[in-house]
Amino acid sequence: MADRSLQDSVIAYIDERYGACPVPAGRGKSVFLHEGNGRRFAMLKGDSLSVMARDIYALDELLHHDGISLGEQRGNWVSISLDGTVPYDEVIALVDMSHDAAGGRRKEDIPREPREWLIPANPKVYDIVHAFDDGVDTIAWRSHRGIRARDTIFIYVTLPVAAILFSCEVLETDVPRGERKVMMIRLLRRYDPTVFTRSILYDEYGIYSVRGPRGVPYRLSCALEEA
Repeated sequence: MADRSLQDSVIAYIDERYGACPVPAGRGKSVFLHEGNGRRFAMLKGDSLSVMARDIYALDELLHHDGISLGEQRGNWVSISLDGTVPYDEVIALVDMSHDAAGGRRKEDIPREPREWLIPANPKVYDIVHAFDDGVDTIAWRSHRGIRARDTIFIYVTLPVAAILFSCEVLETDVPRGERKVMMIRLLRRYDPTVFTRSILYDEYGIYSVRGPRGVPYRLSCALEEA
């Protein structure tokens, strides 16, 4: 059952911050419209509030939290339970994120907390296995869209290794290097190649393949932190 005081507080916040009141939309739903373009940025239905995740990586991360589930709408929408499972401060932070996404701001311009990424590295193209040997702790790496300074990347080395070997902090992105741009990454820790293998990632964490940058599921993030 919805926490009426929480629901009322969230509605009051949206009204005060964005000047948006719930507009009836039929079938027991009310929507909140962006003041700049009229797009929906939140929807209230029963004891849940639906908001738009910034991108698929944020969506993947949010779905591992209690009280948050996949929304009914198409796209990166999530449904937040208003029964108190998700605290007020977190609810309004997600409302702000959705409002920014609906407003069309460039993702690069939207402030966010540091994020964790899982990225692949082909040892046949670059000798990543030995990249941090001989006291080297900082290397250049190809920039990926969406990855920012202060993010953490976990490097999954493809066959014949097929395992996560390193975690690194992103120090700087979009650094000119000839005709391309790179990011500078600093080694945080190494992992035993037998701990986070391809089969373990699939069997225990549901990760079938790592073909490009992707978010790190919550359970895997905890395991990487504790290993």
